[in-house]
Amino acid sequence: MFGIGLEFDRCHRAGVSSSRRAAGTFGAEIASFKAPKDSPKVAPRMTWPKPVQKPHPPVIVGGAYPYAARRAVRYGDGWIPLAGRPGQYGDVFDYVPKFREMLKEAGRDPETFPISLFYGVEDQATLARYRDFGIVRCIVSLPSAKEDVALPILDRWAGLMRAV
Repeated sequence: MFGIGLEFDRCHRAGVSSSRRAAGTFGAEIASFKAPKDSPKVAPRMTWPKPVQKPHPPVIVGGAYPYAARRAVRYGDGWIPLAGRPGQYGDVFDYVPKFREMLKEAGRDPETFPISLFYGVEDQATLARYRDFGIVRCIVSLPSAKEDVALPILDRWAGLMRAV
């Protein structure tokens, strides 16, 4: 997994999506995008080693509903919204059905479009609800801390993964 958000504002103003930039860098030696005449220039992008998977690895678009969800429907092979901040980004159980409807309206199959969650909640019942709701994975965030702090967190998550 890698980020492709560098110069996001400039690319957005130039009409080049992050997802399109990501997919473009997989195949070309140097990926470049011709911006409209009055738009800022977008610097060429390079990534190595090139993936073996053809046409390219899945492009999983990250970000909040509804804006990143729209980009995921248009350009992505999956979506990874933030789950651990419902007050800021909304409740997963409210916006995922809306996202799946967006997929259907765009002619995409929700059953073949994986949804992961970033900042999953450290709670067995909630994780089981995510699983039953069709969420394929939860990404855990650890603090930048020494092992005496980080390892107990990993141990708790390992127990949750076994239980769910």
